[in-house]
Amino acid sequence: LGAGETRAAYADAVEAQRPDDLFAIEQALEPAHPALALDQWIGYLRFTGCDPRLVVDALPHLTVRVAAAAPAPAVREELVRVLAAAWEGYFHIGEPFDLGLALGTLAAALAAWPEAIRFLEGSLRDHGAAPAALVQLAECHHRLGQDAAARARLDEALALDPAHAAARALAARLAGRDAPAIPSPR
Repeated sequence: LGAGETRAAYADAVEAQRPDDLFAIEQALEPAHPALALDQWIGYLRFTGCDPRLVVDALPHLTVRVAAAAPAPAVREELVRVLAAAWEGYFHIGEPFDLGLALGTLAAALAAWPEAIRFLEGSLRDHGAAPAALVQLAECHHRLGQDAAARARLDEALALDPAHAAARALAARLAGRDAPAIPSPR
């Protein structure tokens, strides 16, 4: 193609889909968010290029759908691909929302342990050590049979918060016993 043809093709492509078109679709779909099925969410997020901002908006709905019924393996795999694509397009700029923790939690609910670990490690990198992320990481490592890594992350969580209920419960499970009672404050 010559320079003139390339310019014309570019102009046609830009004219065919403008950024404000996507915004109009986002605005129109927002009232329907609670009614979208999981496969519709996946299609919508893929259509929008797995925009991390839109994935953040979708997370509460996705979490409800995944918790309500285990998705079919193909749907599960596609959702994990969407989450990974959103993570790849994400750039942490100091916002308080912890996307790595949210994606890691959802990936763990999908039993996508390696992906969950990647997201949760990103949470630690972007937001620092937090018991919730460390416990999720420990659980993922445990599910993969990496008990030494699980114990290390769990020890980190308990060092930050010795009374953290989920950390104590997982520690007891790893030790093969019931969770110890949390001492009541005096």
